[in-house]
Amino acid sequence: MAIGDIGDAVLDTLTLDTDGYNPFLFRIYGSVYGAAYQSGPGGGTGVIKTFSIDSAGNFSAAIDSTTYDLGSGSVPSVIRVSANVFAIAKSSTDADGFCFTIGISDVGAIGAVIGTLEFDTSNCIARPDTLRHISGNVYAYAYQGPSNYLVIKTWTISPNGTLGAVLDTLTISVGQNKGIAFVKCTGSLYAALINQLVENTTLHTFTISDAGDISAVIGSAFISGSGNGTKTQIVPIGGDNYALTYYRGTGTLQTRSISSAGVIGSEIDVDATISGVPITMFSIGGGVYAYASNGSVRTIAIAPDGTIGSEVDSLAITTSNPHLIHHRENLYVVAGTGPPTNDGLADTLTIGHAAALLPADDLSRVTGIRHIYKPGLFRMILSLGDVSNTIEIAEAKVRKELEIPEQQTPPPRPYPFAPEPRLVPPTPYRTGITAPEPEPSAMDRMLREALAQQEQAVPDMFPASAKITAPQPIPSILKTKQTLWQKITPWKEEVGETFGSEVVERFRAIRRFFGGQR
Repeated sequence: MAIGDIGDAVLDTLTLDTDGYNPFLFRIYGSVYGAAYQSGPGGGTGVIKTFSIDSAGNFSAAIDSTTYDLGSGSVPSVIRVSANVFAIAKSSTDADGFCFTIGISDVGAIGAVIGTLEFDTSNCIARPDTLRHISGNVYAYAYQGPSNYLVIKTWTISPNGTLGAVLDTLTISVGQNKGIAFVKCTGSLYAALINQLVENTTLHTFTISDAGDISAVIGSAFISGSGNGTKTQIVPIGGDNYALTYYRGTGTLQTRSISSAGVIGSEIDVDATISGVPITMFSIGGGVYAYASNGSVRTIAIAPDGTIGSEVDSLAITTSNPHLIHHRENLYVVAGTGPPTNDGLADTLTIGHAAALLPADDLSRVTGIRHIYKPGLFRMILSLGDVSNTIEIAEAKVRKELEIPEQQTPPPRPYPFAPEPRLVPPTPYRTGITAPEPEPSAMDRMLREALAQQEQAVPDMFPASAKITAPQPIPSILKTKQTLWQKITPWKEEVGETFGSEVVERFRAIRRFFGGQR
């Protein structure tokens, strides 16, 4: 497919709920996804449902589902905190603002709520996708607060899901905001695009430090003032240039610059005739951007210098308030509220993209790396913003020793796992004086006796090149390792083979067995 071309039809559809409002999609691991949404009219309850998508774009049945918030409220924003911990910020009972953390396994099993923070006890009207990772354990959330002002707050979330208190607050005096877009620009600089209901569309810049301290507003700019405002988006397009989308009677796309100092430039280009109102928008490479709006998914060309091109392609969908994310290769997933009775629906579709699809917007920064070690497998999960991409670093045959019968001795462990030799104390500077031989510990004495008994019976564990031939005051670590393998043999069936850092725990167990204290 050419960049920006959209398939002729939806590939598959999953009904999340017969009353599912404002679903927010997020990847859990590989092909497993979650959707957080409001279940039921009039506020409903907060629900998470998990499912998987295969390489052809087909949905599985629901894997798991839980109600994480019994209070009414809607419009959740979800972000990954660590490998299997996620945070959800939203409005809840009495329009108060809450953040929840919850654990979800790689296969989609949902755990209990870990932590809850009520960050606003007065008024929180949530907007989609406004929860951001700042640095370390610090996160920020933008919403419509008391007096309909824009409020941005920071707080901490630890990798285990523990929520800290609010760190700082920034309030920007604007009218009722129907749309909020919140994006990282560069370094500690952030921007918020606010689309007010009956007043103006304005853009503001400010900084958020790694510690969560929010500065005063640095720059503000009037964007538009005609018609009623609704949804909005802000997306980096190249250098200091950004694309702003909003609705003021018609769908509008405008480009502007924001310097690294937070200074907002004048309008570069504008198109007030775009179809639909982008609710989700991101780059798919080659100067083409994909966006989802009520009833459609579309692609449009925008040059890095801010020049707006024409629409590339479009596909009709049945949902409103859609959230669009990339699945794999040219497969995408979009979820929203649709027929027949405000059902929560998810669709898969195809969009042609550039050979290297880079994450857009705030997803361009790495927020977490998780390593998984298994016999014969090293897997790394790279978290970019709130999206996790699984990268298979290496998947080799299981180590040969796993196929050897239990009674045989395992083959030698290659570098870098082979232990280093014990360092012999240096000879004192004065000639003619020899350093005393260290007194062997209880462990050394026991190992020496064990070596004497097993020296002839145990096959050579290491190649000649790895051996220490110089005399040692006590048995060498390499020889000691040889004996440890023999002692470990009875435990293999219970705990499996020795890989990576597991040998450290085995070594500690052996030392305790011999009564050593080192």
